[in-house]
Amino acid sequence: MKILYLDCGMGAAGDMLMAALLGLHPSPERFINELNLILEGLAEIRVEDRLSSGISAKHVRVLVNGEEEGHNHGNCAHAHAHGHSGAEIKRRIKELKIPQDIKNEISAIYESILKAESKVHGAEQEHVHLHELGSIDALCDILGVALLMSEIKPEKVVCSAVNLGGGSVSCAHGELTVPAPATAELISGMKVYGSDINAELLTPTGAALLKRYVDEFGPMPEMIISKEGRGCGTKQFARANVVRAFLGETSEDSQREKILLECAIDDMTGEELGFLTEMLFSAGALDVYTSPIYMKKQRPANLVSCVCENSEKERMLRCFFKHSSSIGIRESAVLRHELKREVETADTNFGKVRIKKSLGYGIEKEKWEYEDLKKIATEQNLSLREIKDKIKKTK
Repeated sequence: MKILYLDCGMGAAGDMLMAALLGLHPSPERFINELNLILEGLAEIRVEDRLSSGISAKHVRVLVNGEEEGHNHGNCAHAHAHGHSGAEIKRRIKELKIPQDIKNEISAIYESILKAESKVHGAEQEHVHLHELGSIDALCDILGVALLMSEIKPEKVVCSAVNLGGGSVSCAHGELTVPAPATAELISGMKVYGSDINAELLTPTGAALLKRYVDEFGPMPEMIISKEGRGCGTKQFARANVVRAFLGETSEDSQREKILLECAIDDMTGEELGFLTEMLFSAGALDVYTSPIYMKKQRPANLVSCVCENSEKERMLRCFFKHSSSIGIRESAVLRHELKREVETADTNFGKVRIKKSLGYGIEKEKWEYEDLKKIATEQNLSLREIKDKIKKTK
């Protein structure tokens, strides 16, 4: 499995993330040239090599009419001359000459930003004035990260706990303590911490990008590292002001330690147990299953078992206690052996259908995607068995 690990011990900003990911790209110069063609007439991206506390890193500059927007405070430009409304940003995204799936990515990122801003300001999303986030450089940072992620293609993204910084920051609404209101909305569900560094280390753009792409927060997983990229901010601190990105592979034979959470329940209905299972999966569980058991006095009951990453344990526990009648949950460590998973799309006599492939330990397995078969069966009034018997790959 290809894993991307982000070290955000000095927070994250859009330009820092783009620069760090650029260090992982096989041809960074070609990428920047192609990005500038996309942005022609709107902005120009320049990449520089800089030192931050003696550590070399890439720095990305966004020039609009030959000049950078705003003035830097910490890791981000917070005093832009003007921003754009949500409607204007959507129009700009629509006009970009990029694949539709990248437009969808950018739109989803801005949707989370607009949702946060509208909650902060109590206004409809279409009318929210984005100030810093509505600037051209923010759009360029988000576009650059989206394009890089589509080319690097990590199968899983893991991120360290994110340093928010501390003190206060000057922005369009005056002096505010860190984190800024929009950032505070965006970091919901993320692992973060404050520090004695008197600066905003995690910007709203950085928070929105992490929220979109990170699968889990925690320490670097066991992986064989192939590349490292470093992206720096402009302000100097006592420690290197960089985001570090590591690209690597997990060994197919590696044992992966997971957490097993279990509780015995004898006073919930089948529907309630089913809902608990759904909520655990929605919260990020790797596997959830129930087993019939007998408790004291031979009372019939169900053992609910949930396998999850250690980094997701607290989230699972909260979900267990909220949606079950249990007042105690057992925890144990388990080893999970996994095959490498891939998804391919095949042309068939029924149209395009996805195939799930599992590889490793000298074994190769594949199966048709259930949701695709279900759609065909519904549209053509056939059973799943009939679809499986009749489906054929075509060239």
